[in-house]
Amino acid sequence: MSRKRRRTLTVGSRRYLWWTDHRHRDGACAEVLQIRRLGAAAGVTLVFAPGEGRYVADGGTCPTATVSTPAHHLNLNLPGVVRALLDTAEDAGWLLDSTPIAERDGWELFDAAHTAYSATRRPCITSLSHGTQILVVEKHQSGRRRDGPE
Repeated sequence: MSRKRRRTLTVGSRRYLWWTDHRHRDGACAEVLQIRRLGAAAGVTLVFAPGEGRYVADGGTCPTATVSTPAHHLNLNLPGVVRALLDTAEDAGWLLDSTPIAERDGWELFDAAHTAYSATRRPCITSLSHGTQILVVEKHQSGRRRDGPE
């Protein structure tokens, strides 16, 4: 029995199961995101294998399920990132209800998903010890806006 943590994502009236995985093939690590519609056989497995200018977590200094290029990164454990990849996969026709689960190259969706995810993030304000305010690009983990000191 698998011990992978399966999570749900609700989009309108549809619910999806999703989970991440880390694989080793041909001596290389790969990050994997699996998404399928709840109660359906349809779904997609997005595989992010390393390559030129494409980096995946190796269990060393990077957190698991982080994929990146020299300019951007995505954490596949974040529901907002999964939603962006889900929307992008649907737009590409990869998640049709009648399509059985297929394995696809996740890098094909990376740029569009990063753009979509970045557009949904709202900056939050945090204070430094000297009272100077700075703009923090990443949203607080809870998803709520923070104003004032930590």
